[in-house]
Parts: sequence; structure tokens; C-alpha cells
Amino acid sequence: MSASAASLDPPFRIEIFADITCPWCYIGKRRLEAALATSPGLDFEMDWRAFQRDPILPADGLPWQTYLARTFGAAHIDTALAQISVAASKVGLSFAFDKIVKMPNTLDAHRLIYWAYPPLLKTRIVERLFKAHFVDGLDIGDRSLLIALAQECGMDGDAAFDLFSRRDDIDVLRSEIEISRTLVKQIPFFIFAEDIVVPGGQSEEELKRAMAKAMAKNAIAKSL
Repeated sequence: MSASAASLDPPFRIEIFADITCPWCYIGKRRLEAALATSPGLDFEMDWRAFQRDPILPADGLPWQTYLARTFGAAHIDTALAQISVAASKVGLSFAFDKIVKMPNTLDAHRLIYWAYPPLLKTRIVERLFKAHFVDGLDIGDRSLLIALAQECGMDGDAAFDLFSRRDDIDVLRSEIEISRTLVKQIPFFIFAEDIVVPGGQSEEELKRAMAKAMAKNAIAKSL
């Protein structure tokens, strides 16, 4: 993902640790996009890193209401979802929590993201998966749906089908997720230019400050 004639070389790298069923990660993506929009000449690349909030979730997921009760406590579900919805609305998102039937295990979704190339396609797939879960209420643990969404984003459907028939990537991805969980305590988790870290659901302004700091460090390094 990028932009412009006067670009950095190589592209300004942004690592993002996120899980597709994390509402704050979708909100964080919008805040990041708004921050990036303030630097229209910046050539940047988003590197989406796999993270699972609940890696021991059953392979076929859990009923949505069961998951909410386990996460927030039955008495606090409405309050928690209302708070998330307010934050989402401020970045132009409208979550349809009432459409969600299942909390899926996101391993296969992360596999799809892992395979996607180039980075622009990866980001397009991430966006579509977020929308499928939070806006459309679809089960992103369903492989047939994942293949259809991959095709919608421009990925070859037959290639996606073949990749799901393999298993050689699973141990690699699970290892990456395990390492991520030892390093990252709050998601979304942003790393700008391999150096400046922004953990958790920070504001657009905080992301802009971190981005500016990383860009300034890059400029100094290039001038030496």
C-alpha cells in the first residue's frame, strides 16, 4: 500500500499484530488509515502479523453469546458492546453484533492472510475479513467462505483451495502466534519502521506522533 513520487526507499514499514475477531483491531486499522492520510506522500507497507486472542478456542468456534458471557460476564455484555460500538462509530464503522452467530477460531483466517501476496492484497484481505465478521456477521472460520472472500479480493480461488488442503504452514504459523503472545500483551500492536511501538487501542493522534517519530529517525539515519 503506498503512495507517491517522493517516497522513502525502502517503503516505510508498519508491522501490525492483530486478530480478525478483535473489534479494537478493526477500529485501530481505521485510526491508522486516518493517521496515514495526513502524510499523502508517504510510501508505506503494512505487514500484518498473526495473533490469536484465544488460540485454544475449539476448531469449530463457540456460540457467540457463550463467548461474550465468558469474556465480559453475562451482566456486562450490553455495556461492553455499546462502548465498542461508540468507538467504532467515531471511525466510520457500524458493527452488527446482532448478526454474529459464532465466535470462530481464526487460525484459518490467519493462514489466508499469511499466504496473501503482495502486501496490498494482504491488507485487502484483512479488511474484507474484518467486514465479514463485524459487519456481515459471517463465519470466518468456514473455509469455503474464506476461499470466496479471497477470490473477491483478487486472490486465485483454486490456489487458496489448494493451500487449505496442505498443512505444512500450520506449525510455522502456530509458532509465530505463540511467540507473538509472549511479546505482545495488547492488540492492536503497531511497530513503525521496526523501532517505534504503539500498543493497544491508541488514538489517531498517538499513532500520528509515533509515525512522525519513526519517520524522523529514518531521516536522521539516512543523512548519516
